[in-house]
Amino acid sequence: MTATITHQTIMLLARDRLGQLDQLLDAKYKGKMTGSLFLMPRLVSALSIKWGQDKALDFARKLAGDTGILLTRAPRESILQSGERVIAAGEVDTLPKLWAAGGMPVKYVIPAPVVLGQFGATVLAKAPHPSAARLLAGWLASKEGKAAREKGNFEVDYRPGSDHPDARRIYASGVAVIEDRVEDMEARAALYKKAADILTGQAR
Repeated sequence: MTATITHQTIMLLARDRLGQLDQLLDAKYKGKMTGSLFLMPRLVSALSIKWGQDKALDFARKLAGDTGILLTRAPRESILQSGERVIAAGEVDTLPKLWAAGGMPVKYVIPAPVVLGQFGATVLAKAPHPSAARLLAGWLASKEGKAAREKGNFEVDYRPGSDHPDARRIYASGVAVIEDRVEDMEARAALYKKAADILTGQAR
């Protein structure tokens, strides 16, 4: 049995307010951004669902070639704190919330398209205590469990129909929302490799 908890991965945080993701290509942000080599290709593959493959990969090319973005596997928090970069692009929403809770003067913005990620609690087939595991998984999917996850690690349920204020604002705004769906996984996986090669300079 699986109890699924879905929350959005907000793919951008910034000290400077941004609206559309393609605004990251604006010349005024050149040399000011950092991002994750793990997360950024996933953002590009998600954008292909709404933008199409050609536009999404062109976005990756311009991001890597024109903006001077610092893509790294290292934590971006220290890069922002040092002032070496002032915008972190391609982050999940829990990170800026964690940084802010630790006293870092950071703001984040929900860009469009809004990209959602699926996260769940799963009971293993050979769990040593399957009944207890199912009970925990069910609780994590409950209203109380979700509240505990938000309090503990800032995860929020952004699914359609969620009563969380941020989720309500997203759907009320009418912006494009990209859901993490099983039927898109194969196409996204194929595009992820292409995007990763472009972003790391191994391909154009």
